[in-house]
Amino acid sequence: MYEMGLTQTKLAEMLGLSTARISEIITGKGEPSLKTGREISRKLNIDPAIVLGV
Repeated sequence: MYEMGLTQTKLAEMLGLSTARISEIITGKGEPSLKTGREISRKLNIDPAIVLGV
């Protein structure tokens, strides 16, 4: 996110999620669903394993 200049708000808009949900995922308080994890990895161009904590 930092390298792309994205805020949590902007990422939430890109994914159609709430800012609170993005915050939960980023801070580790919540896990993304498989679908959300896949979308995050696509939008940020990172390995899905990083997003899903595998």
